[in-house]
Amino acid sequence: MSRDLDRGNEVLDAVGLTGDPLLARERYIDAGWHLVDQAQALLVAAQRELPAGRIR
Repeated sequence: MSRDLDRGNEVLDAVGLTGDPLLARERYIDAGWHLVDQAQALLVAAQRELPAGRIR
């Protein structure tokens, strides 16, 4: 999961924040929610396949 956090930082760093500030904020928030969805899916899969002690 730590690799996914690093990837998430890369994704957010790549979000264009130029132009209209409201649109830039919307792009950043949309990218963030997409990352949350991906992390949630990864956690659900890990919980199905791994013992609880292996998930951190």
